[in-house]
Amino acid sequence: MTRENAKKLLPIITAYAEGKTIQVLLNPEGWTDSIGGLGFDSPPELYRIKPEPRIFNAVIDPDSSVMVVRESATDKELRDWTPIKLLEILD
Repeated sequence: MTRENAKKLLPIITAYAEGKTIQVLLNPEGWTDSIGGLGFDSPPELYRIKPEPRIFNAVIDPDSSVMVVRESATDKELRDWTPIKLLEILD
């Protein structure tokens, strides 16, 4: 392993030590969760920390259309709306 590769892999190895899921790019279909031990003997570009889905606050208006809440929206503007949470789906 070169020093440059070690620098690139350091955040991934740290995340692995902390128990986070590491993904490996094994084939053209995309990223795969690693299972078992990792040797980190492939190029750094083939590893990544599995992204965490984000949660967005949104509201449903009385007509059932969805609008993501902006920070500028006031409680008065949204009083007839139902609050919901949206979970981002990652591939």
